Amino acid sequence: MKLIIQKQVHGPDVTDVTSRTDLWLSADAMVTKEQEIGLVAYGADSAIIAFWKDGQIGICHAGLYGYTKGLVKKMAERFAGGSCYVGPFYHRFEIKKDGLYKLIVDHGGAPYIIEDINCITFDFKKAIQHELLGLSITMDPRCTFDTPDLASFRREHKDGFGVENRLVVWMLNGTVMHRLFKPGEDLQNYFNSINTSP
Repeated sequence: MKLIIQKQVHGPDVTDVTSRTDLWLSADAMVTKEQEIGLVAYGADSAIIAFWKDGQIGICHAGLYGYTKGLVKKMAERFAGGSCYVGPFYHRFEIKKDGLYKLIVDHGGAPYIIEDINCITFDFKKAIQHELLGLSITMDPRCTFDTPDLASFRREHKDGFGVENRLVVWMLNGTVMHRLFKPGEDLQNYFNSINTSP
């Protein structure tokens, strides 16, 4: 099993990958039709989402900027009528009336902004669900901030591949599988065991 791990660039592009693609790829969304390739996304509050349909799989990492750039919607359109699994993420972001606020509104996120006297909150969970309309959605109910054994940048102020939550999607013998790895879980050993099993 070959793994391809995305290095987040917070961009809008979806990249097609093959067995010839390097281990690390500068991209926030990847798609492949090849068997025995594990696509890996990681995040500590951002949404990490696996997609599949008709022998094609994909994965994306989308935080607030990925959302505003339409990355989740692009993946949903690419896999229209298919399925997706949304890993744990931070459900509600406190935001300010700044450039990010304008980007969210410009992308159509105004219905998910809640303003009161003390703060402005963006309901990221509802916004992501809306982007995924047309797919069969399985959403992990956990919020990263509220779940101590999951990584949360807003709770711990740590980031990077080894300390974040990792989501992997792959196809093996025509069957699509996905698995969430918590911080400290050994992703490489898990896939080595698949490679060596009879």
